[in-house]
Amino acid sequence: MADRDDREPGLGARLVIGGIAGFVATMAMTAAMRRLHARLPRKERYPLTPREIVDATLGDDPPGAPELTLVAHFAYGAACGALLAAADARPGRMAGSLAGAGIWLGSYMAGSPPSACSSRRRRTRCAATR
Repeated sequence: MADRDDREPGLGARLVIGGIAGFVATMAMTAAMRRLHARLPRKERYPLTPREIVDATLGDDPPGAPELTLVAHFAYGAACGALLAAADARPGRMAGSLAGAGIWLGSYMAGSPPSACSSRRRRTRCAATR
């Protein structure tokens, strides 16, 4: 591949680097989610979206749900990071940040199962997206 810049990583390396970046970004987001969730009044502490997806897929409160939720959440973050890296060999900080925010927004606004709306009566998102 004579046209390729020798400093540009190949697809395999980009997938690994992107997967690691997605995993790390998911760590930061998960830490923020947990801290903010703990600050909610007790009556508003609905299950977070990753848990809602696991419950909607496997039924309410499946065995090992907390661990499965965590694994699925980090796997999704790593996969999204890998896909972003596959699409753009060298996203800049701003492009990477915007893409990450877009993935988060799209996932949380459109990715929740419809049953999630019943536990979020006070959140307008359900009314706006259904």
